[in-house]
Amino acid sequence: MTVYINSISGLTPFGNLDQTWKGITDNKVCYGPITKFIPDRYTRSTVAGEVTFNSEDYPIITEIERDKMPEHMQWTLGLTSELLEGTDLSKDRTSVIVSSGISTYLESIRANESGIDNSYTFSPNLIANNINIKYGFTGPSLMSMTACSSGLYSIIMGCMLIETGQADHVIAGAVDQTIDANSYKQLCKLRALSTKYNNESETASRPWDTSRDGFVLSEGGALFLLSNERTSNTLAEITGYAMTNDAHAVVAPHPDGTEIERCMRVALNNKVPDLINTHATSTPMGDYLEIDAINRLGLSNSWVTANKSQLGHLMVGAGAIETALSVLSLKHDIITPSLNIDNLKDGYEIMYTPKTINHQVNSVLCNSFGFGGTNASLLLSKT
Repeated sequence: MTVYINSISGLTPFGNLDQTWKGITDNKVCYGPITKFIPDRYTRSTVAGEVTFNSEDYPIITEIERDKMPEHMQWTLGLTSELLEGTDLSKDRTSVIVSSGISTYLESIRANESGIDNSYTFSPNLIANNINIKYGFTGPSLMSMTACSSGLYSIIMGCMLIETGQADHVIAGAVDQTIDANSYKQLCKLRALSTKYNNESETASRPWDTSRDGFVLSEGGALFLLSNERTSNTLAEITGYAMTNDAHAVVAPHPDGTEIERCMRVALNNKVPDLINTHATSTPMGDYLEIDAINRLGLSNSWVTANKSQLGHLMVGAGAIETALSVLSLKHDIITPSLNIDNLKDGYEIMYTPKTINHQVNSVLCNSFGFGGTNASLLLSKT
Protein backbone atom coordinates (compact mmCIF):
# COMPACT_ATOMS: atom_id res chain seq x y z
CA MET A 1 0.00 0.00 0.00
CA THR A 2 1.27 3.47 -0.88
CA VAL A 3 1.21 6.03 1.91
CA TYR A 4 0.68 9.67 1.00
CA ILE A 5 2.03 12.83 2.61
CA ASN A 6 -0.85 15.31 2.55
CA SER A 7 0.49 18.11 4.75
CA ILE A 8 3.73 19.23 6.42
CA SER A 9 4.64 21.76 9.11
CA GLY A 10 8.12 22.61 10.28
CA LEU A 11 10.20 24.71 12.65
CA THR A 12 13.92 25.55 12.48
CA PRO A 13 16.12 28.50 13.42
CA PHE A 14 15.15 29.94 10.02
CA GLY A 15 11.49 30.00 11.17
CA ASN A 16 8.49 28.03 9.88
CA LEU A 17 8.64 25.64 6.93
CA ASP A 18 8.21 28.35 4.28
CA GLN A 19 10.89 30.49 5.90
CA THR A 20 13.16 27.46 6.21
CA TRP A 21 12.76 26.59 2.54
CA LYS A 22 13.58 30.18 1.60
CA GLY A 23 16.70 30.15 3.78
CA ILE A 24 17.80 26.84 2.30
CA THR A 25 17.24 27.85 -1.32
CA ASP A 26 18.86 31.26 -0.70
CA ASN A 27 22.02 29.31 0.20
CA LYS A 28 22.13 30.58 3.79
CA VAL A 29 22.93 28.96 7.14
CA CYS A 30 20.76 29.35 10.24
CA TYR A 31 23.42 28.86 12.92
CA GLY A 32 25.85 31.23 14.59
CA PRO A 33 27.27 32.13 18.01
CA ILE A 34 25.34 30.77 21.02
CA THR A 35 23.04 33.33 22.67
CA LYS A 36 20.75 31.14 24.82
CA PHE A 37 23.40 30.64 27.50
CA ILE A 38 26.91 31.81 28.27
CA PRO A 39 29.46 29.20 27.16
CA ASP A 40 32.14 28.21 29.68
CA ARG A 41 35.27 26.06 29.63
CA TYR A 42 33.16 22.89 29.66
CA THR A 43 31.15 23.90 26.62
CA ARG A 44 34.05 24.09 24.14
CA SER A 45 31.78 24.48 21.09
CA THR A 46 30.17 27.93 20.89
CA VAL A 47 28.11 27.53 17.70
CA ALA A 48 24.35 26.85 17.69
CA GLY A 49 21.20 26.89 15.60
CA GLU A 50 18.63 28.48 17.93
CA VAL A 51 14.85 28.42 17.48
CA THR A 52 12.80 31.47 18.41
CA PHE A 53 9.28 30.41 19.43
CA ASN A 54 6.40 32.55 20.66
CA SER A 55 3.62 30.38 22.05
CA GLU A 56 1.21 33.31 21.92
CA ASP A 57 1.26 33.03 18.14
CA TYR A 58 -0.64 29.74 18.51
CA PRO A 59 -4.14 30.08 20.01
CA ILE A 60 -4.29 26.31 20.50
CA ILE A 61 -1.80 26.65 23.39
CA THR A 62 -3.61 27.79 26.54
CA GLU A 63 -2.18 30.08 29.20
CA ILE A 64 -1.90 27.17 31.63
CA GLU A 65 -0.03 25.12 29.02
CA ARG A 66 2.36 28.01 28.38
CA ASP A 67 3.13 28.01 32.08
CA LYS A 68 3.41 24.25 32.74
CA MET A 69 4.03 22.45 29.45
CA PRO A 70 7.68 22.08 28.35
CA GLU A 71 8.42 24.30 25.39
CA HIS A 72 9.27 21.44 23.02
CA MET A 73 5.80 20.01 23.65
CA GLN A 74 4.34 23.43 22.92
CA TRP A 75 6.22 23.35 19.62
CA THR A 76 4.37 20.20 18.60
CA LEU A 77 0.97 21.67 19.45
CA GLY A 78 1.78 24.74 17.38
CA LEU A 79 3.05 22.61 14.49
CA THR A 80 -0.04 20.39 14.68
CA SER A 81 -2.34 23.40 14.43
CA GLU A 82 -0.50 24.44 11.25
CA LEU A 83 -0.47 20.88 9.92
CA LEU A 84 -4.22 20.32 10.33
CA GLU A 85 -5.53 23.76 9.43
CA GLY A 86 -8.79 23.27 7.53
CA THR A 87 -8.55 19.47 7.79
CA ASP A 88 -11.27 17.25 9.27
CA LEU A 89 -10.02 13.80 10.29
CA SER A 90 -11.87 10.80 11.69
CA LYS A 91 -11.14 10.79 15.44
CA ASP A 92 -10.92 7.02 15.86
CA ARG A 93 -8.93 6.45 12.67
CA THR A 94 -6.19 9.00 13.36
CA SER A 95 -2.94 8.03 15.09
CA VAL A 96 -0.18 10.20 16.55
CA ILE A 97 3.52 9.29 16.52
CA VAL A 98 5.62 12.27 17.58
CA SER A 99 9.05 12.00 19.17
CA SER A 100 11.68 13.99 21.04
CA GLY A 101 15.09 13.18 22.49
CA ILE A 102 17.53 15.56 24.14
CA SER A 103 14.50 17.68 25.10
CA THR A 104 13.44 14.94 27.50
CA TYR A 105 16.88 14.79 29.14
CA LEU A 106 17.07 18.57 29.51
CA GLU A 107 13.53 18.86 30.87
CA SER A 108 14.34 16.38 33.63
CA ILE A 109 17.35 18.46 34.63
CA ARG A 110 15.31 21.67 34.64
CA ALA A 111 12.58 20.02 36.69
CA ASN A 112 15.06 18.90 39.33
CA GLU A 113 16.81 22.26 39.45
CA SER A 114 13.61 24.30 39.77
CA GLY A 115 11.48 21.88 41.80
CA ILE A 116 8.86 21.56 39.05
CA ASP A 117 6.43 18.75 39.80
CA ASN A 118 4.01 17.78 37.02
CA SER A 119 3.44 14.85 34.71
CA TYR A 120 5.13 16.50 31.72
CA THR A 121 8.54 16.15 33.31
CA PHE A 122 8.54 12.37 33.68
CA SER A 123 6.20 11.23 30.88
CA PRO A 124 7.96 11.93 27.57
CA ASN A 125 5.14 10.13 25.71
CA LEU A 126 2.99 13.18 26.41
CA ILE A 127 4.62 14.88 23.44
CA ALA A 128 2.30 12.69 21.34
CA ASN A 129 -0.53 12.30 23.85
CA ASN A 130 -0.99 16.08 24.16
CA ILE A 131 -2.09 16.08 20.52
CA ASN A 132 -4.57 13.25 21.18
CA ILE A 133 -6.02 15.12 24.13
CA LYS A 134 -6.23 18.44 22.30
CA TYR A 135 -7.90 17.05 19.16
CA GLY A 136 -9.70 13.97 20.48
CA PHE A 137 -7.80 11.51 18.28
CA THR A 138 -8.23 8.01 19.72
CA GLY A 139 -6.02 5.98 17.39
CA PRO A 140 -2.69 4.51 18.52
CA SER A 141 -0.38 7.08 20.10
CA LEU A 142 3.32 6.66 20.80
CA MET A 143 6.80 8.08 20.43
CA SER A 144 10.07 6.69 19.09
CA MET A 145 13.28 6.94 21.12
CA THR A 146 15.83 6.04 18.44
CA ALA A 147 18.22 8.98 18.72
CA CYS A 148 18.88 10.90 15.50
CA SER A 149 16.85 8.47 13.38
CA SER A 150 13.69 9.08 15.45
CA GLY A 151 12.08 11.37 12.87
CA LEU A 152 12.28 8.72 10.16
CA TYR A 153 11.33 5.96 12.58
CA SER A 154 8.17 7.90 13.49
CA ILE A 155 7.23 8.30 9.83
CA ILE A 156 7.99 4.67 9.05
CA MET A 157 5.95 3.40 12.00
CA GLY A 158 3.14 5.65 10.81
CA CYS A 159 3.31 3.94 7.43
CA MET A 160 3.11 0.57 9.16
CA LEU A 161 -0.02 1.57 11.08
CA ILE A 162 -1.70 2.64 7.85
CA GLU A 163 -0.57 -0.44 5.92
CA THR A 164 -1.82 -2.81 8.63
CA GLY A 165 -5.19 -1.08 8.87
CA GLN A 166 -4.68 0.32 12.37
CA ALA A 167 -5.18 3.88 11.14
CA ASP A 168 -6.24 5.85 8.07
CA HIS A 169 -4.27 8.95 9.04
CA VAL A 170 -1.13 9.45 11.13
CA ILE A 171 0.38 12.63 12.50
CA ALA A 172 4.06 11.67 12.48
CA GLY A 173 7.35 13.43 13.06
CA ALA A 174 9.77 14.70 15.67
CA VAL A 175 11.13 17.83 17.32
CA ASP A 176 14.07 18.44 19.61
CA GLN A 177 14.87 21.47 21.75
CA THR A 178 18.57 21.11 22.36
CA ILE A 179 20.40 24.38 23.00
CA ASP A 180 21.39 24.26 26.64
CA ALA A 181 24.68 24.17 28.56
CA ASN A 182 23.99 20.61 29.75
CA SER A 183 23.61 19.18 26.24
CA TYR A 184 26.81 20.92 25.13
CA LYS A 185 28.76 19.55 28.06
CA GLN A 186 27.66 15.99 27.33
CA LEU A 187 28.18 16.16 23.57
CA CYS A 188 31.57 17.83 23.99
CA LYS A 189 32.62 14.98 26.30
CA LEU A 190 31.84 12.70 23.38
CA ARG A 191 33.87 14.98 21.08
CA ALA A 192 30.85 15.14 18.79
CA LEU A 193 30.61 18.92 18.28
CA SER A 194 32.66 21.20 16.07
CA THR A 195 35.11 23.35 18.03
CA LYS A 196 37.57 24.37 15.32
CA TYR A 197 35.31 27.04 13.82
CA ASN A 198 34.03 28.86 16.90
CA ASN A 199 35.33 32.13 15.47
CA GLU A 200 33.98 31.38 11.99
CA SER A 201 30.61 30.03 13.09
CA GLU A 202 28.90 30.14 9.69
CA THR A 203 31.45 27.65 8.34
CA ALA A 204 31.34 25.19 11.23
CA SER A 205 29.04 22.57 9.67
CA ARG A 206 30.94 21.18 6.69
CA PRO A 207 29.84 17.66 5.69
CA TRP A 208 32.41 15.68 3.66
CA ASP A 209 34.99 18.46 3.84
CA THR A 210 38.41 17.15 4.83
CA SER A 211 38.62 19.80 7.59
CA ARG A 212 35.34 18.85 9.29
CA ASP A 213 35.65 18.27 13.04
CA GLY A 214 32.13 17.63 14.33
CA PHE A 215 28.54 18.73 13.99
CA VAL A 216 26.77 21.98 14.87
CA LEU A 217 24.00 21.48 17.43
CA SER A 218 20.66 22.89 16.29
CA GLU A 219 16.97 22.47 17.14
CA GLY A 220 13.46 22.25 15.69
CA GLY A 221 11.71 19.57 13.66
CA ALA A 222 8.73 18.77 11.46
CA LEU A 223 5.37 16.99 11.45
CA PHE A 224 3.62 15.16 8.62
CA LEU A 225 0.04 14.18 7.92
CA LEU A 226 0.24 10.68 6.46
CA SER A 227 -2.82 9.16 4.83
CA ASN A 228 -4.02 6.06 3.00
CA GLU A 229 -5.67 8.23 0.35
CA ARG A 230 -4.43 10.72 -2.20
CA THR A 231 -6.13 14.12 -2.07
CA SER A 232 -5.86 17.37 -4.01
CA ASN A 233 -3.33 18.46 -1.37
CA THR A 234 -1.07 15.40 -1.62
CA LEU A 235 2.58 16.41 -1.73
CA ALA A 236 4.43 13.10 -2.16
CA GLU A 237 4.19 9.34 -1.90
CA ILE A 238 6.20 7.16 0.46
CA THR A 239 7.18 4.25 -1.76
CA GLY A 240 9.81 2.49 0.35
CA TYR A 241 11.40 2.37 3.77
CA ALA A 242 13.75 0.32 5.93
CA MET A 243 15.23 0.20 9.42
CA THR A 244 18.38 -1.64 10.54
CA ASN A 245 20.83 -1.58 13.44
CA ASP A 246 24.63 -1.69 13.40
CA ALA A 247 24.84 -3.73 16.64
CA HIS A 248 28.30 -2.27 17.07
CA ALA A 249 28.74 0.67 19.47
CA VAL A 250 26.84 3.28 21.47
CA VAL A 251 28.14 6.28 19.54
CA ALA A 252 30.26 5.17 16.58
CA PRO A 253 28.75 3.68 13.42
CA HIS A 254 30.07 0.31 12.28
CA PRO A 255 33.24 1.00 10.30
CA ASP A 256 32.25 -1.21 7.37
CA GLY A 257 28.89 0.51 6.81
CA THR A 258 27.21 -2.79 5.97
CA GLU A 259 23.93 -2.09 7.77
CA ILE A 260 23.73 1.45 6.39
CA GLU A 261 24.07 -0.07 2.93
CA ARG A 262 21.44 -2.73 3.64
CA CYS A 263 19.04 -0.13 4.99
CA MET A 264 19.26 1.90 1.77
CA ARG A 265 19.06 -1.18 -0.43
CA VAL A 266 15.86 -2.45 1.19
CA ALA A 267 14.21 0.98 1.07
CA LEU A 268 15.09 1.43 -2.62
CA ASN A 269 14.01 -2.07 -3.71
CA ASN A 270 16.07 -1.83 -6.94
CA LYS A 271 15.03 1.77 -7.68
CA VAL A 272 17.56 4.52 -8.38
CA PRO A 273 16.74 7.86 -6.72
CA ASP A 274 17.37 11.19 -8.41
CA LEU A 275 18.51 12.68 -5.10
CA ILE A 276 19.83 11.30 -1.81
CA ASN A 277 19.29 13.48 1.25
CA THR A 278 22.21 12.20 3.26
CA HIS A 279 22.63 12.00 7.02
CA ALA A 280 26.03 13.75 6.58
CA THR A 281 26.56 15.29 10.01
CA SER A 282 30.05 16.78 9.47
CA THR A 283 31.64 14.23 11.82
CA PRO A 284 35.00 12.73 10.86
CA MET A 285 33.87 9.08 10.86
CA GLY A 286 30.30 8.96 9.58
CA ASP A 287 30.23 11.09 6.44
CA TYR A 288 32.28 8.88 4.13
CA LEU A 289 30.86 5.61 5.44
CA GLU A 290 27.55 6.74 3.98
CA ILE A 291 29.14 7.79 0.67
CA ASP A 292 30.96 4.45 0.44
CA ALA A 293 27.65 2.64 0.95
CA ILE A 294 26.01 4.81 -1.71
CA ASN A 295 28.80 3.98 -4.16
CA ARG A 296 28.64 0.24 -3.40
CA LEU A 297 24.95 0.38 -4.29
CA GLY A 298 25.84 1.85 -7.70
CA LEU A 299 24.29 5.23 -6.91
CA SER A 300 27.29 7.44 -7.69
CA ASN A 301 25.29 9.18 -10.42
CA SER A 302 22.54 10.25 -8.02
CA TRP A 303 22.70 13.78 -6.66
CA VAL A 304 23.44 14.08 -2.95
CA THR A 305 22.62 16.91 -0.56
CA ALA A 306 23.60 17.65 3.04
CA ASN A 307 20.95 19.83 4.71
CA LYS A 308 22.94 19.86 7.96
CA SER A 309 25.48 22.12 6.27
CA GLN A 310 22.80 24.83 6.46
CA LEU A 311 20.68 23.75 9.41
CA GLY A 312 23.17 22.12 11.73
CA HIS A 313 22.06 18.90 13.40
CA LEU A 314 18.54 19.01 14.87
CA MET A 315 19.21 15.68 16.57
CA VAL A 316 15.88 13.83 16.95
CA GLY A 317 14.25 16.45 14.71
CA ALA A 318 16.86 16.13 11.96
CA GLY A 319 15.34 13.34 9.88
CA ALA A 320 11.90 14.93 10.06
CA ILE A 321 12.94 18.35 8.76
CA GLU A 322 15.21 16.79 6.14
CA THR A 323 12.29 14.69 4.91
CA ALA A 324 10.21 17.87 4.72
CA LEU A 325 12.88 19.55 2.60
CA SER A 326 13.08 16.45 0.41
CA VAL A 327 9.34 16.70 -0.27
CA LEU A 328 9.83 20.33 -1.28
CA SER A 329 12.68 19.30 -3.59
CA LEU A 330 10.22 16.94 -5.28
CA LYS A 331 7.55 19.60 -5.48
CA HIS A 332 9.77 22.34 -6.89
CA ASP A 333 12.34 20.24 -8.82
CA ILE A 334 15.26 21.66 -6.86
CA ILE A 335 18.55 20.22 -5.64
CA THR A 336 19.33 21.92 -2.34
CA PRO A 337 22.90 23.08 -1.70
CA SER A 338 25.64 21.60 0.45
CA LEU A 339 27.76 24.40 1.88
CA ASN A 340 31.25 24.84 3.37
CA ILE A 341 32.88 22.11 1.31
CA ASP A 342 36.37 23.25 0.32
CA ASN A 343 38.08 19.91 -0.20
CA LEU A 344 36.84 16.35 -0.65
CA LYS A 345 38.68 13.20 0.32
CA ASP A 346 40.96 11.95 -2.44
CA GLY A 347 39.19 9.64 -4.85
CA TYR A 348 35.69 10.98 -4.19
CA GLU A 349 33.71 12.91 -6.77
CA ILE A 350 30.20 13.07 -5.37
CA MET A 351 27.42 14.89 -7.22
CA TYR A 352 26.53 17.85 -4.99
CA THR A 353 25.98 21.54 -5.58
CA PRO A 354 27.25 24.45 -3.46
CA LYS A 355 24.29 26.54 -4.63
CA THR A 356 20.61 25.78 -5.20
CA ILE A 357 19.94 24.50 -8.71
CA ASN A 358 16.84 23.61 -10.70
CA HIS A 359 16.82 19.95 -11.70
CA GLN A 360 14.17 17.33 -12.35
CA VAL A 361 13.57 15.38 -9.11
CA ASN A 362 11.14 12.46 -9.23
CA SER A 363 12.41 10.53 -6.21
CA VAL A 364 14.45 11.20 -3.07
CA LEU A 365 16.06 8.76 -0.66
CA CYS A 366 16.31 10.18 2.89
CA ASN A 367 18.82 8.72 5.35
CA SER A 368 19.04 9.08 9.15
CA PHE A 369 21.45 7.27 11.44
CA GLY A 370 21.65 7.58 15.22
CA PHE A 371 23.44 6.67 18.45
CA GLY A 372 23.05 3.00 19.30
CA GLY A 373 23.45 2.07 15.63
CA THR A 374 19.90 2.95 14.58
CA ASN A 375 19.55 3.35 10.81
CA ALA A 376 16.54 4.42 8.77
CA SER A 377 15.95 5.14 5.08
CA LEU A 378 12.82 6.48 3.41
CA LEU A 379 12.05 6.67 -0.32
CA LEU A 380 9.83 9.53 -1.48
CA SER A 381 8.33 9.84 -4.97
CA LYS A 382 6.39 12.43 -6.90
CA THR A 383 2.63 11.92 -6.99
